[in-house]
Amino acid sequence: MPLCFDLWRSRSRISSSMNVPGMGMDKSLGMSEDKMDLYSMDERFEERWQRIQVILMDILAQKEIHRRVWNERFSDVYDITVNFPQAFVDRLYENIRALFGGHIQRHVVCSLQKSLTYGANVQLLDAYLQHWNSFYEALKFINKLVMHLNSAVVRPAKINDSEFPMIHLGISLPDYSNEKIEVLELGCQMWASDVVMPLREDMTRMLLDLIQRDREHHDLAYTDPIRAVVASLVAVDEFKGRSMLKTYKEIFETPYIQATGENYRLEASKFVNETTCSGYVEKVLNRLNEEDFRARRLCHTSTLDKVKAEIQARMVNDRLAFILQDSRMVIEERRQQDLCNLYAVLRPSSEGINTLRLHFTSFVEEKAREAVGSNYAIEPQDLVENLVKILARFDEMVTQVFSSDPMFRKAVEDAIRIVINQQSGATSFFVSAELIARYCDTLLRKSSKNLTEVEEKLDGAIKVFRFLDDKDVFQRFYSRMMAKRLINKQFISADVETQVVNKLRDACGCDYTGKLMRMQRDINSSQGMMDKFFEKFPLKQFRAKCDVFINILTSGVWPIPTFDIPMKLPVILQPVIDNFNTFYHSEYSGRRLTWIFQLGSVDVRLSFVKRPVMATMNAQQLAICLAFSDTDTVSLSEMKEVTGMADEYLETNVDCLVSAGILRRQESASILSLNMEYAPKKPRIKILAPVSSQYFLVVIIF
Repeated sequence: MPLCFDLWRSRSRISSSMNVPGMGMDKSLGMSEDKMDLYSMDERFEERWQRIQVILMDILAQKEIHRRVWNERFSDVYDITVNFPQAFVDRLYENIRALFGGHIQRHVVCSLQKSLTYGANVQLLDAYLQHWNSFYEALKFINKLVMHLNSAVVRPAKINDSEFPMIHLGISLPDYSNEKIEVLELGCQMWASDVVMPLREDMTRMLLDLIQRDREHHDLAYTDPIRAVVASLVAVDEFKGRSMLKTYKEIFETPYIQATGENYRLEASKFVNETTCSGYVEKVLNRLNEEDFRARRLCHTSTLDKVKAEIQARMVNDRLAFILQDSRMVIEERRQQDLCNLYAVLRPSSEGINTLRLHFTSFVEEKAREAVGSNYAIEPQDLVENLVKILARFDEMVTQVFSSDPMFRKAVEDAIRIVINQQSGATSFFVSAELIARYCDTLLRKSSKNLTEVEEKLDGAIKVFRFLDDKDVFQRFYSRMMAKRLINKQFISADVETQVVNKLRDACGCDYTGKLMRMQRDINSSQGMMDKFFEKFPLKQFRAKCDVFINILTSGVWPIPTFDIPMKLPVILQPVIDNFNTFYHSEYSGRRLTWIFQLGSVDVRLSFVKRPVMATMNAQQLAICLAFSDTDTVSLSEMKEVTGMADEYLETNVDCLVSAGILRRQESASILSLNMEYAPKKPRIKILAPVSSQYFLVVIIF
């Protein structure tokens, strides 16, 4: 009854209450046609199973299969899975399970038991591998033969994307709870339970014995059998949804790691009594490398880190005190190879590597303190350049010995930071900031120094500067020194000045260097301002005798006093001041100029001496010197009337000229005279000023 057969096997699951032609009751036989169909299907199933069973046994026995026979049996499996009820499909699956079980017991287990009774380790492993390779190869062919059976019995491992809408609509999903697995996985599972587990103790013992023989005698003859057995333990669990490498871990990995740890624990005890710390560390590294090479040959990749961790625990962590007892001496003596080995061994140990880092930090700090001296009794150049050398030396050491480990690079930085920010006993602030600023000022002042060399040294100074905690102190010192250089035009190069400011900006931000950049802009704009001024007011007669330059500076930006010392301006300078006031107010309305004459500098030719001398002095000192234009002696009272200065300012400036040798005090001390015997060794001299700065400038107040 073809129609009845086809309808019965359709996946639409037709209800038994439906009236289907040809499915009525045969009263004469006393049974329904349904039961007759089932009886007929049972016979047809057995007929197909007998044919399938033969080819399965032939495949397991490694016999040759003709393609025609393969195709026919493939069709038989397809016929059962498509045209038979689900019960027959499950029956086929269980028959295959029973076939595998019988084959394993009759042909594999019995053979291995004989090898275990009469054979050596290698013979048992060889027999095991022979049976495994044959069985696993057969399983792969059988899995292809019954691929339609796998599709029929194996349910999805998870809900498909297309089924998610059913959840929201309240539609019940198919039952995915059955635990049937593909035939290939079924065979591997049965191999693990029926073959491997009964032999687990013997197999583990044999594998570990061969590995120990490899350790002791470097015997590589058993590498291939061990690796093949381990691979079989991995293969039986390499299926989706199975416990990851359960058999491999239980039979091999866990015992192997335990045996490895015990072996190296004993070796560590032996080495400690036979060798020095450096020798012990070298042996530990050798053992780590040897076991890593062995594990890569024999084990699954997931075991490698576990083996290293076990050796690390037994040979390093358990012997940490012994390893670290000479670490400070190794660092101090700069035994680079021993230090490399020590770092490599201690790196996985947090306690060990932290102890090594502390010893290294302490050593760097000690060397840095030696470089800066006690209480900073050192010149700025020595401070900065010594710290730069220490930084370079230990940075190189971190790169070569510690593989550029950020932890040790930070250790160097921490040591330098501690030293450079230590409190000086003589002052209430960190004097290193002033010393670094003075060092930069020395480099940036106009001289015959090579620009390339200057830039390299400034880079080193910026490196040291980055370690300062109180960078505001440095900024105060640096801005004052920069102001002197810019106004007196004593800087080595405008580009180099800009580079330093940019590097400070990169280190501390734009707010930190905002005023420094404004100072540079003021100096640049002053030159353009003077060009415009001389276009409108040539002052040819004045400029024929002397030259003048006025700096126009922004109020609140420059670190200079904004008050003026009362005095009568020398007559020779008055036309320039008046003309510039007129020019400036015509260019910028709403702005006010404040002249700060006490900070000005003037070059004066001293013609009363035998050899003309050019002297640089401030405006107050110029006014005092001009009082001797028509006489050789002047009293202090007359000097006060001529210059208009208060007594305190007059006395301090007179003292500077007397100290320089230009003036003399008479016996009464209230009478001043020119020193006609003045004969300086140099053609150009500089008179000290009673104030901190010596500039000729204008401050703009908005």
